[in-house]
Amino acid sequence: MKIMDIKKSALKFLTEPEHLTAVVGSCPGDGDTHVATVYYYVDDSFNFYFLTAANTKKYQNLLENPNAAIVIGFGPSYTTIQGQGTAMLLEKASEEENNAIARIKKRLQDHNNETWPVFQLDAYASESIAVFKLTPQKLQLLNLEQSSGLAVTTENVLQII
Repeated sequence: MKIMDIKKSALKFLTEPEHLTAVVGSCPGDGDTHVATVYYYVDDSFNFYFLTAANTKKYQNLLENPNAAIVIGFGPSYTTIQGQGTAMLLEKASEEENNAIARIKKRLQDHNNETWPVFQLDAYASESIAVFKLTPQKLQLLNLEQSSGLAVTTENVLQII
C-alpha cells in the first residue's frame, strides 16, 4: 500500500463519526504517567486538537512536559492509530483555538448532541476549557480487522508519519 493511500485511509478512519474520542498520555518531569480520554479533531496534516479542563492532571502535565502520546480506536474493530509527539497549549481566543473548538463542537453536534460537553463549549472563554494541539512526530496504523477496508497489518504497523 502506497504512503498516500495509507494517509488517506488513516484520515478517513480518524474523521469517522464513531471516532470522536482519543486517549492522550502525558507525563510530568517526575515520571507520574497519566492517560485520559478526550474529544478531538484532526486536520489534513495529522495535527490533533483536543479539549481539556484547565484544572486536570493532563493539562498540568502537558504544560510541564509537552511530550505526549495519542491512541484512537477502541473497538469494536481491531484498528487503532497510535502516535507520539509534542502538545502545545493554544492561545486563548486565538483564531486557531476558535477554529479547533468550532470543529470539535461540530463533530459532537453531528453525533446527535448525545455527547458531553456540547452544552459547555460556548463557555470556553471563561478559561475553564483549554485546547491543545498535538503535532505527531510518529504516527502508525495497526489494523487486524479484515473487513475495515484498510490494509491488514498483522505482522507490523503501517507508518503514517
